[in-house]
Amino acid sequence: MPPQKIGSTYYLDEGLYINAYRDKPFTGGIGGGGSGSGGWGLNEGPRRGEGQGSQRPRHDIIPGWNTILFDELKGINADIDKKMAPRYNALSKTIEIEINEAKIRHISKGATPYIKAKAEQRGLFELIHSKRSEYTTHLERELSFWGSNIFYKPPIYFISKGTKLLKKNKLDAAFLGYETSLQSAHERKIIDRIFEAIRPHLHATAKALETAENLAQLDYALTIKTLDERADAIRIEQVFYFQTLPGFLQNDLLRASPKASQQNSVQTLAYYEQALRTLAANRAKAITPYLKANPNIKAPLTSAELEALDSLIQHQQLKGVGPRWLDYHKSLLNKESARILNDTLTAFSGLNARAKRVEQQRTAANAQEAARKKAEAERKAKELAQQKADAARKAEELARQKTEAEPRAKEAQQRAEAERQEISFIALEGASVSLPLALPIGAATFAIPQTAYIALQNAIQEAVTGLARIAAPVVGNILVGTLFLAWPSTLGNSERRYLVSVPLTDLSTPDRPDLAALALKSESIDLPYLIASSGSGAELDLYLTPGGRAVPVRAATFDSQRQVYSLALDNPQRILTWTPANAPGSEHGSPTSLPPIPPGSVVYTGSSLNPVKTEQQGYPALDLLDQERLIVTFPADSGLPPILVIFKDPRLDPGEHYGQGLPTSGVWLGDQARSSGAPIPSQISKALSGKAVRDMKEFREDIWKAVAQDNQLSAQFSEANLKRMASGLAPKVQSIDRHKSQSTFVLHHHIPVSAGGAVYDHDNIRVVTPKAHLQIHYGEQP
Repeated sequence: MPPQKIGSTYYLDEGLYINAYRDKPFTGGIGGGGSGSGGWGLNEGPRRGEGQGSQRPRHDIIPGWNTILFDELKGINADIDKKMAPRYNALSKTIEIEINEAKIRHISKGATPYIKAKAEQRGLFELIHSKRSEYTTHLERELSFWGSNIFYKPPIYFISKGTKLLKKNKLDAAFLGYETSLQSAHERKIIDRIFEAIRPHLHATAKALETAENLAQLDYALTIKTLDERADAIRIEQVFYFQTLPGFLQNDLLRASPKASQQNSVQTLAYYEQALRTLAANRAKAITPYLKANPNIKAPLTSAELEALDSLIQHQQLKGVGPRWLDYHKSLLNKESARILNDTLTAFSGLNARAKRVEQQRTAANAQEAARKKAEAERKAKELAQQKADAARKAEELARQKTEAEPRAKEAQQRAEAERQEISFIALEGASVSLPLALPIGAATFAIPQTAYIALQNAIQEAVTGLARIAAPVVGNILVGTLFLAWPSTLGNSERRYLVSVPLTDLSTPDRPDLAALALKSESIDLPYLIASSGSGAELDLYLTPGGRAVPVRAATFDSQRQVYSLALDNPQRILTWTPANAPGSEHGSPTSLPPIPPGSVVYTGSSLNPVKTEQQGYPALDLLDQERLIVTFPADSGLPPILVIFKDPRLDPGEHYGQGLPTSGVWLGDQARSSGAPIPSQISKALSGKAVRDMKEFREDIWKAVAQDNQLSAQFSEANLKRMASGLAPKVQSIDRHKSQSTFVLHHHIPVSAGGAVYDHDNIRVVTPKAHLQIHYGEQP
């Protein structure tokens, strides 16, 4: 509005007196404002300190100084208005775009309604947080000029500040500070509009979340997690609605609800709800009529504008500025405050309703979980009681069975002991210990003529003599005989048990120590040569192989009641018996001759023995050494020489895979396989556990096939080795790990089979290289 000139005085709508010439002392009231800032006018009432009795009148420090500053102020206001006009004109569309972008920022393609609503809520919260940070920054900038809100301030405030800065030669700082403060005030006003627009979106997303997530379909943990998330969202919105209130209404609300922060969520919201309702009613009652409205301050006002209006009223009441439109300003402040308080009351009522639902659902979920736990505890208690009752019944039944079984067990034990004493290995009856023999265990014998055994004895003696003439140590074995054992078809593999015996004198040369004499005085002796048996099916090969370990010595005694020499063995329990042709003290015949076959003995016809003349076989299978052997001596008056007894290799008996194995990492057949041996991996043991095998050969094949099929282990082998293992063959070792013709990994029994080590227990198996296997059995070799 252009100023009106009356005489030499300009009357502006703000009520300022500005003289075209030298300014006179202020004698009338002044007011102020600015275009676009809700300018207002005052033309009556003195400023504070300029009424009767005030300080001396002041004059401008420069003629027309007030006019200059006022014109500059109008220019700044006009520039800001021009700059902000496009933003205000497009504000509704801009706000809509900004809110929609925030809502879709975290939504992924194909999201469910619940995930979509949750993503929208997250985007809105992030937008609120970002805008609240901007709001705080702009508030600090706005207050940095005058220390109070800049909207609705009369020009006298700027003139006073500009005059002070002019004296300090900082007038440019005054203009820049005012412009910055005014710009920040507009930014706060825009953010207030954004906050108003966000409110309905917050309500809609919260409702969508409750509708989309069916708590009845969730377990207890997920239900509580969802309810916690809803409670967190309520707290965030509660803070948001509180902070969007003008500062003076925030203070009113805190004073009206002093105990709210000490309560839980529902009670706090209830306190605030009641306080907001009271404050809104009081503001509505305080709305009074007014004479004339200020055309530049109109509803609706944002929080930033309300704070400025409240600041203006305070200055008017303190008479810092004139009282023009004061009645309108008070009425408008109360009316707008009541509107904003009612809007916040509506929001808090919605939050309180949501908080109550959350607590009700939490109470229901806790009760349901408590009931479930109680039912589970009752079920377990019932099961435990049932288990105890079952255990008591079982214990009672076992006690009864034990009472009934003890006589039967005692009778069976006595009968078994009688049978054991009577028939254990009586197949040795009629055998002469002066010759090598191969005999089935039990009341039977092989139909092999004595001439064949004599030929076998000659072959053994020649092999020993031949090896003794070789200067260099020999690591080899010599095949000395092949037997064909005609087992009845009715006997299973595990029942086809046999032993081989050889006179100890056959394993020594004249220049060697008297092994028979040593056997009579020692618990064990090292033999230079051993007899080993190896076979598959009905065929049995006998080898002369270099010794390498001590052989235990056991003494047979004469049983005068049964007229036999006997030797009781443990683990497993066995009794070996030899029936001499003539009992000790008899003068008829020789004890070394073959007596007639005892009546009742079964003769396995079709068996044969083919002695072999010193045929050396190269590197031996080291398992030949790991056979159960013992040296048996007889009483001095028996005339019988000590003999070496070799039992059937348990590796030829059937069994099944068992044992746990050990977890492995890194290279399986690495350094361990070159020393003490690598264990069987636990996954291989688990895969094969319980699988039946007919003998050790099938056991080995199973191990390597399982390794070839294991993804982790098979990756450590070459294609060639994988093909071998898939066929059940052991993989090849590196050239440095070979020994002579032996070039594949070996399954070695950690506890020797001859020492009671389990044959098919994975925990007793180690995988070693041929070179390491040789060192384990023979020690370091040249």
